[in-house]
Amino acid sequence: MPIAGCAGNDSSHLVAAAGSGQKSQLSAVETVLEDCDGIPSLDGKRSCYARQDQNLIDECERTHPMRCRPYREMHGAERELAEIEQSSIESAQKAFASYADGDAAYLNDLDAAAREANHAWRAYREAQCALEPFAQGMSRDLAENLTEACRARMTRIRIDELRALYAPARMESELP
Repeated sequence: MPIAGCAGNDSSHLVAAAGSGQKSQLSAVETVLEDCDGIPSLDGKRSCYARQDQNLIDECERTHPMRCRPYREMHGAERELAEIEQSSIESAQKAFASYADGDAAYLNDLDAAAREANHAWRAYREAQCALEPFAQGMSRDLAENLTEACRARMTRIRIDELRALYAPARMESELP
């Protein structure tokens, strides 16, 4: 899927913004970029952007497209994905607990298959998102940020897939 919103690495908008009275907001954006981008771990970088005020993230995206928001979105998406993975397995185990009467290994196999699928999906997401910016001819300077935007997009899709996949188990596990 093509990456939308890639405006390049042109910094002329910074000069125009600084000259139009947006210097304090721009300085705050530049400080956040310096602080968050300087964190070596991806989780740390995501966490840093997630702690920033939404107005600052919006300004960052205006001046540096795809540089801040993907990390903030991915921070929330990863948490939501982990939660849905866990709750989905729990719902399925509850809904299908009676299956263990005739097949003692059923619930263990369900758990193992779900964990294997989740692990394989993450590997696919990483490989696909590493490829995407380069396959579309994007600048190497933009690849890291565009890869993160791809991860966030694919993670949201995976969350929806898991909700649909486990919907029957969720409904059955909620019955009295």
